[in-house]
Amino acid sequence: MTEEPRKIRVSVVPRPPKTVEETGLSLGFLVELACKTLYFGGVMSLSSLSEQLALPVSVSNDVLEFMKKERLAEVKRPR
Repeated sequence: MTEEPRKIRVSVVPRPPKTVEETGLSLGFLVELACKTLYFGGVMSLSSLSEQLALPVSVSNDVLEFMKKERLAEVKRPR
């Protein structure tokens, strides 16, 4: 009885995108997704929105900045 050596599997996890372009999705699609998320989720923090969109905060912030500029979203400062 001989033992076969165990094979080690190395999975490559892609690095998270840092920009909208790196997501491979259009800005328009991400804006629509964020609008829908905010519509159904109500007021939420940037980190909560990022979690819901499954995107890094840096990408969600870029989307939110565009939405603010186009007056699609409003940012409330904590009191």
